[in-house]
Amino acid sequence: MIKQLWFRRIVIWLGGAVLLWFGFWAALAYGAQRSAHQAVDMMRQQGIAARFASADVTGFPTRVALTLADFSVGDGEAILWSTQTARIEAEVTRPNQFFLDLSRSHRISGLFGSWAVDTENAGMMALFFPNLDIPVADIQFAAQTLRVTGPEMPQLTLGAVAARITDGGAVDGLYDASLELQDLDLASVLTTLPASFQTIPRLAFAGSFVFDRPWDRQLFSQGYPILRGIDVRGLQLSFGPSVLAASGQLTVADNGHLSGMLSITVDQWRPIFELARDLGFVEPGIEDFLIAALDGLAMVDNNPEDITVPLMLRDGLVSFGALSLGMIPAAR
Repeated sequence: MIKQLWFRRIVIWLGGAVLLWFGFWAALAYGAQRSAHQAVDMMRQQGIAARFASADVTGFPTRVALTLADFSVGDGEAILWSTQTARIEAEVTRPNQFFLDLSRSHRISGLFGSWAVDTENAGMMALFFPNLDIPVADIQFAAQTLRVTGPEMPQLTLGAVAARITDGGAVDGLYDASLELQDLDLASVLTTLPASFQTIPRLAFAGSFVFDRPWDRQLFSQGYPILRGIDVRGLQLSFGPSVLAASGQLTVADNGHLSGMLSITVDQWRPIFELARDLGFVEPGIEDFLIAALDGLAMVDNNPEDITVPLMLRDGLVSFGALSLGMIPAAR
């Protein structure tokens, strides 16, 4: 009799725990659906183009998986991202960290036309600090085998990409960033270049970005944070037999123009110079002068194959000493 009583109590406790957990999960599922509708409504109120056809929640009992059908979001002018299905997942015990599955076809359109993007094994993880403003703490993105097709342009392929942005901690609006691209095939674009220059084996960036305020839910009511500065701790690009590296600090004016200094180092500079000459960018009359000048720069570091060039930027104008090299586009 006592054993039966204890067995009944255990069954009741287990049943109650299951019901409580189901209720907790159902509340999270309902909250996820409601939050999706509220986020879209808030975006529309601020002039952001956002929509989805339906929202479905699965994943019981350990996860909440929100699937949005026919989803699109953008600023209505410069860029619009759309996909047939967007799947967002979060563990029940960590609702402030979610995973966005991007392993499908996407379309990005805007000022530069319409672009089709296909990805394999692609996803993004986002972690937010658990406070009322929900500021970004850590965002990671990774993908393999990206295929991009643009207006009047054959398909580009990218072997792999990995990126990460984390909260700098010390100052509001400071974010550390890293990016690495592998096997970027530009053969369909750089058709006039030799085959060795049509693929970029590796591009890597490490640095930080400073905005006027943090990236959090306030962007729906106050607009996007404004970029104020860029710290390039390391930028490396493989191009043919040469390797280019850069470092420096830049500030961003209200009009988006950059100012500051970048130190550019080219390992094996002669192949790039010969490529520029063969493409007609070097006038025959000044070829010897340029080679002598570059040889002089190389001897500063006691390595005839490497050169380091300090570039000054003032309101977007790039110069090397008294030589103006032209304007670069605004950062925003």
